[in-house]
Amino acid sequence: MLVSLLLAVLFCAEPISAAVNAGSWSFQCAANATATTITAGKDQTGRTILITGGDSRAGIQIAIAASRSNATVILACRNMTKALITAQEVRSHTHAGKVETIQLDLADLQSIRKAATELMGRQRVLDVLINNAGVLTDAPEKTGDGFVETMQVNHLGPALFTQLLLPSIRRSVQGRIVHVASGSAFDVISPPFPYQALSVNNVRNLCSNKSALDSGGFYALSKFLQVHHASELARREPRTLVFSVNPGFFRDHLPRPLPKPYQEECTSQILFTPCPQTDDQGSAVIAFAAMAPLSSELANEFSGSMLDFRTTMLPVDPFWKQDGVSCVPREKPHWAAPTAHAWYDAALDLLLRPLQANE
Repeated sequence: MLVSLLLAVLFCAEPISAAVNAGSWSFQCAANATATTITAGKDQTGRTILITGGDSRAGIQIAIAASRSNATVILACRNMTKALITAQEVRSHTHAGKVETIQLDLADLQSIRKAATELMGRQRVLDVLINNAGVLTDAPEKTGDGFVETMQVNHLGPALFTQLLLPSIRRSVQGRIVHVASGSAFDVISPPFPYQALSVNNVRNLCSNKSALDSGGFYALSKFLQVHHASELARREPRTLVFSVNPGFFRDHLPRPLPKPYQEECTSQILFTPCPQTDDQGSAVIAFAAMAPLSSELANEFSGSMLDFRTTMLPVDPFWKQDGVSCVPREKPHWAAPTAHAWYDAALDLLLRPLQANE
C-alpha cells in the first residue's frame, strides 16, 4: 500500500503549474537549507511556539531550532513518555529556550479539547502553532469519534485544535499558523479524484466512510483539505499569518526500509539530489514559515499561500527537484473557492456539534 502511494505521488497524472507570480516575494532558501540555518540569528525571545507531533523527527528538528532561537517551545504529543524524552533531547542541544510538553491525541476529540483548555489556561499568548502531526495508516481505520483516522488526525483534529486556540493566537503581535501538508495534496486533482465532485456533502461522507478510499487516497485528501483550510483560515483571520507547506520527500515521511525501486532511484540520484533529504533539511521550509521575519505587507499579501521546498519541477513529478531554491509560494491544488469556504464551516460544525450538545 505504501509503495502504491509513493508511485501515485511520484508520477501524478496531471502536471502541476510551477511557482505562482510571487510579486514582491523576495525570500528564498538555499537548496541545502536546514531548519538550523533558516533560524540562525533570528531571535525568538518572548515568543511561544507549539509543535504538534513534537516527538517526530521533523518536530524535533523544529523544536531544536526554535529553542536555539530563544523561543519557548511546547511539544504536543500523544505519548507523554516520548514527549518527555524528546524535551530532554531538545534541552541537550541548547540551553536557551524553555521546553514544555502537553498531551495531545488528534485521534480523540476529547483529548484535543482538553489540551486546548489547558493551554488557554496557562498560555495567554500563543505566537506560533505548527500543525505537524500526521499519520499514514496501512489500512483505513475509524477513530472512537467515528471518523476515518487519517482524516481526523491529519485534517479534522488540527482544524478543531486550531479553532480552539485562536483566541490565544490572536493576542500575538504576529501570530502564525503552519499546516505541514504534502505534495500528495496534488493527487486530488488527478484520477480517481475529480475535484469537481468534491462537494461539501461528498467530503463529509468521505470523512466517515473508511471503505470509500484506500489509505493513500485518504492521505492525499487529508493533505488537500489541509492546504485549503490554511487558505480559508488566512482569509478569515487577516491579522494572523497562515501557511501550508510542502516539506518534500524526506526521511520523516518514508516507510522504513525504503522500497527497492526508490533505493535505486536515490542511489542514481535521477529524481532527487540528495534522496531523501535529511530531517533537518526537510524541516527547513517549516522553520521558515514559522520563524522567518516577514513584513506586515508581505504577510498580508502572501498569507494563505502554500510554500514549497523546491522550485525546479520535473515534467512528470509533483515534487520539485532538490537543486533549486525553497520557501517560495506555489500554486495550490485547485478547488472551487465557494466549496472550500463552505467546507471550512461544515467541518467546524461537524467537530463542534458534539461539544455543544454536551454543554
